[in-house]
Amino acid sequence: THTHPHTQMWESWLPQLLARIHDALELLWSIGHRSPHPGDRTVSSVWLTRTLQHRGVLGKMQRVDSVALETVSGGLAAEMHRVTYTWGKNTGSLILKVSKAESRASVARSGHTREAVFYSMHPQLLGSALPRGLPEVLFSSWSTWRGEYVILMADVLADTDVKWVEPKNILGNQFLGVPESLHQLSSQTMPFLQLAFTRAADLHALHWRSQELLHCEWLKATQWYKGQGREQWLRAIGLGRSMWQAAKARFVKDPNTEVHFDPAFVAIVDASYAATSWDKFQAHLHSSTTPFTLCHGDFHAKNMFADLAGERLLLVDWSEVGVWEPTADLAQLLISDVAPAVMCAHSQALVRAYWERLVEKHGVCAAADYPFEQCWAEFCRSGGERWIWLFSVLAGWGLPPVAVQYFHDQTWAFIRTHRMQKAYELKAVVCM
Repeated sequence: THTHPHTQMWESWLPQLLARIHDALELLWSIGHRSPHPGDRTVSSVWLTRTLQHRGVLGKMQRVDSVALETVSGGLAAEMHRVTYTWGKNTGSLILKVSKAESRASVARSGHTREAVFYSMHPQLLGSALPRGLPEVLFSSWSTWRGEYVILMADVLADTDVKWVEPKNILGNQFLGVPESLHQLSSQTMPFLQLAFTRAADLHALHWRSQELLHCEWLKATQWYKGQGREQWLRAIGLGRSMWQAAKARFVKDPNTEVHFDPAFVAIVDASYAATSWDKFQAHLHSSTTPFTLCHGDFHAKNMFADLAGERLLLVDWSEVGVWEPTADLAQLLISDVAPAVMCAHSQALVRAYWERLVEKHGVCAAADYPFEQCWAEFCRSGGERWIWLFSVLAGWGLPPVAVQYFHDQTWAFIRTHRMQKAYELKAVVCM
C-alpha cells in the first residue's frame, strides 16, 4: 500500500504549521512564562517555580532564582536535558525530555506522544502495584495534532539517598563495552537480571489478557488487536524489508566490508520477510492461546535504573508502551545487552523464575492454562521475531559497522540457541 504524495506532504507540514501558530499565541498569552516547547533552549524560572510549588518540591514562598539547561542525550525523536536550578542557597536538578521540533510529523504519525500520556495515566493503569517502579514525574504535556510532548521528571542519579546503578554499566554499554572502572560490577549481572525478570512479571500481571486494556486507544498496538491499522503496520514491515535490502547491499554483497553476516542468518531473515503477512499477524493476535498484557515495549538496560540492595527497578522511556506478548520484553533485554554466553546459560532459568512469579505468586491464570513450556516457546519465538525486524532497521539505517556486527552477533546467538526456526512470521514493529 502507498500513501498519496499530497497526503504525505500534509502529514509533514500540518503539524509544523499548527505548532507555530499555537506557540505564537501561547507566547503572547503567557508573556514568556509558558512551559518548555520543542526547540527551546531555556526554561522559564517563573514556570518552573509554579510547577515545583504545585508538586510540593518548593514552598509557597520559595522561588527559583536561576535555571540552566544542558543537553545530555538525543535520539531520533526527542532530546534529554538536565535542568539545574537554584533557589536561595540550594541547588537541584531535573531531567527534561522534549520531542524534537524537526520531528513533529514523525511524532504525530508514530504516536510517540504516548509516553507523556502514560506518565499522566499511570495511576489508573498501575494503581499502587508499582509505586516505586517509575521516576517521579513533575510535569507531562503532549499534543498529538502538533506532534510534540514535554516531560519533566526527577534526576534519578542525583538522588543521594539511594545507590542507583545504570544497568548498562553492569552488563556492558552494548557494543561500546564496559569501562575499566566498572568491571567490579560484573558480579551484579545475575542479581540484576533476576530483578529485571521479577519486575517484568509484576508489570505483566497487572492486565493479563484484560479486554479493558484494549479500550486505551493511545496504547501502542490496540488498533491491531481490533483489526485496524493495517496500512501503518504494512508500512513498518515494508520499512524493515527495504532496510534489510540496504543492509545486505552494504555488508553482504560488498567483498571489502568489515562486517560479517552469517549466511544461515541471512537466509532466515529473507525467509521471514517472505513468510510475513497481515492475515497471519491477525490470526496470531486473535488466537485464544496468545497472551497479551501491558508491556513496556523497549525493555533494555539503557531504559532502567537499579537499586540492587533495595530490589528496586525504575523503568524510563515508555514511548513504546502498549499491548503485546509479554515474553518479547524479556527477550529484548537479553539480546540488547547480555553477552551470548550468559544469555544461553541462564535464559531458561530466568524465564522460569518469571513464569513462577507470574502464575504462582500473582495467579494470573492456572498453570495448566499457561504452562511453562508455552511461556518458554513464546519467549524463543517472540525474541527472534522482534529482533529480526529491529536488526534490519538498525543495520540498514547507517549504524557504525562495529554496532551492526554487535547486534548481528547478539541476534544470531539468540536465534540459533533458542529453538531456531527456518522462518519467523514478523509481528512486532516500531512505527515511524
